[in-house]
Amino acid sequence: MSTFYKLAYTSAGTLIAGIAMTGCASHNYDFAAAANGPSRITQLVDELDRVNADEEASEKELYEINLFPLVHSHLHVFAEGDDEDSPAEFIEADIDSYLPLFGFVNGTISQYDGDQQLITQHDFDSSLWGAFGKHRELITTPSGIRETTRHTFLWLFKWQGKNRWHAITDLALGDEAKP
Repeated sequence: MSTFYKLAYTSAGTLIAGIAMTGCASHNYDFAAAANGPSRITQLVDELDRVNADEEASEKELYEINLFPLVHSHLHVFAEGDDEDSPAEFIEADIDSYLPLFGFVNGTISQYDGDQQLITQHDFDSSLWGAFGKHRELITTPSGIRETTRHTFLWLFKWQGKNRWHAITDLALGDEAKP
């Protein structure tokens, strides 16, 4: 093979790798600027109403995406629920992944009712392409918040963790249940 072709293949490979490794970001809302605590969901709902009021807007959700291909991606979305069978009026997802190189994924998916109160929250952590994992689910009931956990070890062994109850009086509305 001539030197010209070797140089051409090397340059093309370097160019393709450089383009593939270029990070990008897109957002229509800065979630880091949102207040923490019970008023946070109210603030997100107000901002979502503002975005949805714009007739010309193609997006009907608040989102923030950061992508560094083959290494890291972060997705944060807040949107209206669209499932007619679910009481969830709003859904929020915050997911971080280090795929495919490192095999780590973690995130939280929350559903809120029309009064902006938490209905369910799913937290998940997965390491080494799912070999090890933990899934925590919080479900709001009239008597409190039920917390269940599931664990995975080496893809084959899965077991249920402890079920815990958090009485409503122990938590302020909008607070996260901490084990």
